[in-house]
Amino acid sequence: MGLHYYVNKIARITETTRCTSIYARAVALYVGYLENCRDAVREACGIYDRVNGCFYCSPECHTK
Repeated sequence: MGLHYYVNKIARITETTRCTSIYARAVALYVGYLENCRDAVREACGIYDRVNGCFYCSPECHTK
């Protein structure tokens, strides 16, 4: 089952149905309906050079 992923203006991947981070409210671009955050990061790298998963909703892709 996939999820809807977005990348916000600070180049952080969010999954909006479960994200509680204030950064999820920032202006965001739709990345797609994807299986996991790793796929979302890969897709978002076409928008931003460096992308990181959200600490709150995509911790498996959060690297900082």
